[in-house]
Amino acid sequence: MNFVLVIFITAVILAIVFFQAAIKIVPEEKRIVILRMGRSIGSRGPGLVIVIPIIDLVMWVDVQKKHHFSYANLPTRDNKLASVVVDLEGKVFDAEKSVLNVPNLDNALQKLVEARVGDFVSSKASSELPNLKARLADELMDVVRRSGRDWGFEADKIQIDEIQVV
Repeated sequence: MNFVLVIFITAVILAIVFFQAAIKIVPEEKRIVILRMGRSIGSRGPGLVIVIPIIDLVMWVDVQKKHHFSYANLPTRDNKLASVVVDLEGKVFDAEKSVLNVPNLDNALQKLVEARVGDFVSSKASSELPNLKARLADELMDVVRRSGRDWGFEADKIQIDEIQVV
């Protein structure tokens, strides 16, 4: 009798643990991408999502993205140094693409903006830079929109907060 009771209690505890791992509550600002045995079976959310523990791998994606990038000691065409502060706001429109097409979306966006800002600053004279905020923002928006489509990301707003020549 004691042996049966121990097995029953163990089974109940295992069932509770299994159901806790199987049920995910996805908030409005997030999505999950489910990989079943390494294959994507799609994105889910918001709301209640049921997964198969151990077999399914769940990748959480934040839909609303806000980034603040700060770059210092960028050389200009006349060999002076400049610093640039960029704010980027956007949203993930396809969570599955953002997980499958790029290993780390935040890092990819940072590197993309960093490369474009570096190219832009190095092609301009230090006296021109403070007057070219709008042009830099337009170029960044174009680059982020083109690359972001493949990553499931759409930029809403890019703002150049500061361009300072040292």
